[in-house]
Amino acid sequence: MKLNLSWRKKLNALMVATPIGLACMVAVVIWGLSTVSSSNRATHQAYEYKDLSSTLLLEWSAVENDMAGINREVASQAREELATISDMAGELVVQAQTLNDPGVLASAESIAENVASYERLRIEWLDQLQAVGFSRASGIRGSLEEAFAELSNLSISVLDEPVDLLVSNARQYVQTRDPEAADKTRTALASLSELVNDYGWNDSVIGEAVDHFRTAFGQIETRLVEIVSLEQSLVATGNLLQAAVLEQNERLQNGLIQERMAAAEDAESVAKAASIGSALVFGPILMVALILMSRTLVRRLNSVVNLLANVAEGDLTQRLSLGRNPNDEFNRLGSAANHMIENMGELLGESIRSTEALLEVRSQLARTTQRLNSSSESVEQQTEQAATATQQISVTINDVARRTAEVGESMQSTNQAAEHGETTIGQSVSTMRRLSDLIKTSHQHVQSLNRSSEQVTGIIDVIDGLAEQTNLLALNAAIEAARAGEAGRGFSVVADEVRTLAQKTVSATNNISGIITELNQVTGQMDRQMEDGVKAAGETTEQANEVSSAITQIVTSVQSLTAEMDQVVVAVEEISVTTEDIAQKVELVREQSVESRSISQELENQSELLSGHAERLQSSHRRFRI
Repeated sequence: MKLNLSWRKKLNALMVATPIGLACMVAVVIWGLSTVSSSNRATHQAYEYKDLSSTLLLEWSAVENDMAGINREVASQAREELATISDMAGELVVQAQTLNDPGVLASAESIAENVASYERLRIEWLDQLQAVGFSRASGIRGSLEEAFAELSNLSISVLDEPVDLLVSNARQYVQTRDPEAADKTRTALASLSELVNDYGWNDSVIGEAVDHFRTAFGQIETRLVEIVSLEQSLVATGNLLQAAVLEQNERLQNGLIQERMAAAEDAESVAKAASIGSALVFGPILMVALILMSRTLVRRLNSVVNLLANVAEGDLTQRLSLGRNPNDEFNRLGSAANHMIENMGELLGESIRSTEALLEVRSQLARTTQRLNSSSESVEQQTEQAATATQQISVTINDVARRTAEVGESMQSTNQAAEHGETTIGQSVSTMRRLSDLIKTSHQHVQSLNRSSEQVTGIIDVIDGLAEQTNLLALNAAIEAARAGEAGRGFSVVADEVRTLAQKTVSATNNISGIITELNQVTGQMDRQMEDGVKAAGETTEQANEVSSAITQIVTSVQSLTAEMDQVVVAVEEISVTTEDIAQKVELVREQSVESRSISQELENQSELLSGHAERLQSSHRRFRI
């Protein structure tokens, strides 16, 4: 089914389709941005998770390094670092949950368990180490050093060597936690105890000092054994933690991160293809629609301009070809223009025929005037003959009667011709008024065409505004793509394509605006020509009114002349009845003859004036071809 839409509906449809198409293009671009951004965000999250696990491993290594030179201050700082590592392990599990990968989550939970186990063991190790003492004067080491001092203060030569060996081995054991040093310490203590027993010093100060040392060494040995066991567990747990982090990072790099990066590249390709596809789909459609509509508008307007130019040149034979769409404004304009030209042709035809009839009446009036002049001269001659030769009065009276009858008939013919001329001129005036009305109607149509052009200009401004907004959106998108760096390079290309398309749209709308401007100039010239036509029609109407007034005066003069001729007839009849008044009647006839001649001269002048008007009107008609 073919839709017969008016240009207004077509332009409204284009106004609706243009923002819809641009909105679709922008929506596709935004979708592409969102997709690429989501993929890049997922990749970034994977990298952040990997960095967090690597940072956790580095923090663990820093704690291990700090444990090598442990003291009271380092122990306090180590507890804070252990709390930080524990928090990082918890954050690692939280981030693993956001990655939506079961293997990564299981690995994070395993790392968190290892970190919790390591923290527990390391805190227990610090507690044991603190109980032992970080220096010789603190903790159990302080008691052991007191025992060392008691043994050293005995000052018995037989005990000096065993005591020195015992103190040396005990201190070596405390420093190195070497089991061999512990065995040597126990051997030296056994030798010292045997020597004390041999000398019977068990209940003396020497025996008490040896017992004090035995008690202190037993306590510290128990703690050091526990510390060694904890250190072995810490080494095993640390190795598990390090292996778990390294294995996880390797699995992330070779698995999830590569998958996320591939997905980001695929999303970027899909977004780029979708953006280019939408531009290739909607862009050409909008451009073709604009080009077709602009070409059609220009072609139809040129046909109207050419037709009106021909009409302005006087050619009324041209017609506009009409389409089948009754709702098309140009079809309605063409139909109105064709109807106007036909009416103008009919009016001009009637005016031409009226002018020809007016010229014919003028010819008849000239002949009648000539005959009237001849008759007047004849009457004057007869009256002179009557004055000089009364003996021929009877013959003269008969001749005057005959001449008077002829003049009466001529005057009646002249009167009828003048009345007919008056009627014809009245029709010509009416015709010229209709012609003036038609030119005014054409003037209104041209003004309507100007308003339509202004509406088209307004629509082009709307399209230009939308194109500028699209250009701004593309510029913003390019800025965002530049901020995104390497990941936004593909979208920057899409934004450039959108901005190029917007610039082409602005260029097309500028071309259309130029065409509309030329159309406004042409219609302005038509408007001025129509105004000149209205003025010319008004002047022609005034001239026709003047001709009508002149004809009316001619009719009045002819009627007056007819009345005078009637008087002449009466005078002739009176002369026939009575010959006594011959002299008076002859004089009266002479006077009437002179007056008739004056009227004839005036009638001739009016006839010449009428001829001039008719010739000017005929000259105006020659400008038109019907």
